[in-house]
Amino acid sequence: MLQLSSRFINQTGIRPLFYTYTDVLNAYDFSAIGKANYGLWLADYGKNAPSGYRDVTPPAGRGFPAVAMYQYTSNGVLPNYDQHLDLNIFYGDKPAWDHYATGGQPTPPSPTLKRRFG
Repeated sequence: MLQLSSRFINQTGIRPLFYTYTDVLNAYDFSAIGKANYGLWLADYGKNAPSGYRDVTPPAGRGFPAVAMYQYTSNGVLPNYDQHLDLNIFYGDKPAWDHYATGGQPTPPSPTLKRRFG
């Protein structure tokens, strides 16, 4: 898995988040991934009752120093949206998000978006 991720990093300059569900995280030893400085995006729906955005505390991220993002439901409800969707919380500020999304490099505007909206 780390070899595939290394190829992705070499091609994009971005280190992906490691996404998994709590039961999988607890069933296997992913500490090598945690030690390799990958952020953890952890999913755990619990009872998965319909829910809007709320402040939730993620379960412990075994083998990782912290949980970067927590997906707490696949049954999310938002005003003026008539379907359920996944809801997540990112535990960081805008600079931290930008670092995850761009690998710490400034991202130039997409030429396609610039033509469409610019």
